[in-house]
Amino acid sequence: MPTGLEEGAALLGLVGFSAGLFKACIEGLVILSKARSYGRNTSGMGLMLELELHKLYSWAVEAGLAQTPPSLRIGADQAVLVYRVLEHLKELILNVQKLRAVHGLHLQEEPDQLLLLDEADSAFGRLGLKSGDGCHSLVLNIFQQRDKPWKVLKWVTFDEQKARGLLESIRGFIHDLQQILDQSRQAKIMKAMDVILRSAVLNTVNEQDLDMIGSLPQIAPEEDEVAAAARFKKQALLLGIMDTRQPSTSSRPRTDSLIAAPRRKPSYPPMNPRYSHNDLVQRRLHSSHLEIGQRTGHKARLLARYDGKPVLLEFRQETGIDKELEKDRVGKVALFLADLDPSFHGLSCQGYVKVSGKFAYVFELEETLSQGPVQSVETSTEYMSLRELMDATPSPSLNLRLAFAITLLETSLQLHTSGWLHKEFRSDNLLFFQSGSSTLADFLSAKLRIMGYAHARADLPSEVMTEPLKSELEADLYRHPACLRQPRETFRRAFDMFSVGCIMIELGLWSSLKRLCETLQHRDIGEDEAVDHMNLRNQFLLVVGSEHGLILTDSLTTRLEASVGKTYTNVVKTLVRSQEGDDMLGTEVNCLATLRTLADMI
Repeated sequence: MPTGLEEGAALLGLVGFSAGLFKACIEGLVILSKARSYGRNTSGMGLMLELELHKLYSWAVEAGLAQTPPSLRIGADQAVLVYRVLEHLKELILNVQKLRAVHGLHLQEEPDQLLLLDEADSAFGRLGLKSGDGCHSLVLNIFQQRDKPWKVLKWVTFDEQKARGLLESIRGFIHDLQQILDQSRQAKIMKAMDVILRSAVLNTVNEQDLDMIGSLPQIAPEEDEVAAAARFKKQALLLGIMDTRQPSTSSRPRTDSLIAAPRRKPSYPPMNPRYSHNDLVQRRLHSSHLEIGQRTGHKARLLARYDGKPVLLEFRQETGIDKELEKDRVGKVALFLADLDPSFHGLSCQGYVKVSGKFAYVFELEETLSQGPVQSVETSTEYMSLRELMDATPSPSLNLRLAFAITLLETSLQLHTSGWLHKEFRSDNLLFFQSGSSTLADFLSAKLRIMGYAHARADLPSEVMTEPLKSELEADLYRHPACLRQPRETFRRAFDMFSVGCIMIELGLWSSLKRLCETLQHRDIGEDEAVDHMNLRNQFLLVVGSEHGLILTDSLTTRLEASVGKTYTNVVKTLVRSQEGDDMLGTEVNCLATLRTLADMI
């Protein structure tokens, strides 16, 4: 039986061997990620390999293998597993002959070209992503210590399906390494990678990039959500309802911490907008097939039937643009929303129709309704908004309110990752559907659906098709003060996040903003005075801080903390005071992760 000294020596030996294998794996991923192709666009493959390189480095930092001298902050049995996984990974990515024999991928060395480690020439550099000083320094250090020059690899043939198979194997090995760590360190890595992946989707207008990210194997739920956002953005680009230029050409440069100064040149051309004209024509539905039911309390929304099936109509406000241009726009957005991924928590759009001179999107309802016989438009389908339920029911459990907040934040994050703005986040656009006569409790148990897409648009200053929004009390209560000033500022992600924060205030106190303002007036001023809701919102709920932008008042903070705790309240504060120039995606990812952790603890 080995002594403790012998076990320590064996572990020390494993650490040394594993450190050497780790560096070899870093070398292999760098060389593979920079492989060139003269016949196919392989940018997506390069991006995904760089993401795996960053993930491997992040794992090594948490495990101790990236430090000097290296160590392994794990048990002896796990150290053996680390050695074996790294050995398999090295053999997979550094053996060009094996890549051809096993994976059918033909690469060869360019005899007269040496690899240069120009960070600006990488996929991360092309998209303005930062791999981190530690990762780049390690790569440079390994490069400087090489025994022989690193040759440039060339794709002799490139098969996307086979390339995905190789990528899936690489991802599998790195995932096995992550699983060795404890849950907290795994979560730390995945959260950081979530932000980087989402930033890659936001920054790219390249079809190969979006294809690769959109077809990610479902190793983690976060990656599956990012893949859905990538597919959503690609559809918008193909339809021509988003700008296909690089974000750096925007007149309002992004200043997120993961995005570099807008001086880079695109390494690959963006995709050309393309769509089937017939598909677009089919989005125009016939009003003669429409049977409108009883009008609802929301003037921009109607329940109806189309070809006998229940639907929801959402009307667009008058925009003042050319009717033919608006019809083209509405048709493209309807096609864009036709296959909405579940991670967006919305409804599939069947098309659009013109009713009384106004365009309306037609959303399918059958999937949202419980099974059972239906009789007529008036009795078959019912919905209630979150705002109505808050004013009509006692406060439900904290778990349920957290679930609603998480659903809302998931949708906001997905839209912003895709480069899209909602513009109308408010509690009367958060709907619950039921069929037949239902109780208030039935609605609360239904799936929450995020609606209000009539004026959603791409997050670009040049995208003014839906500006400006009409001012009305029920909407203005949720709007950022900069949206209400004259001249009105261009809508941006921070304004959506502010609106989400307002809804979370409502969820925390289980009261609509309108009712909160009225309650505050009756308590502090008296019932006889006319209610100035906007002034009360700004006076009692939100104030402008000298250094931190918008902040919650002390009285509101105290009430929220008493109702839902400090963690939830801090998330609200973060969302409300978000400003363009912050790490916006990182902020949303952190807020969502915080709420999910809180929900798991309760």
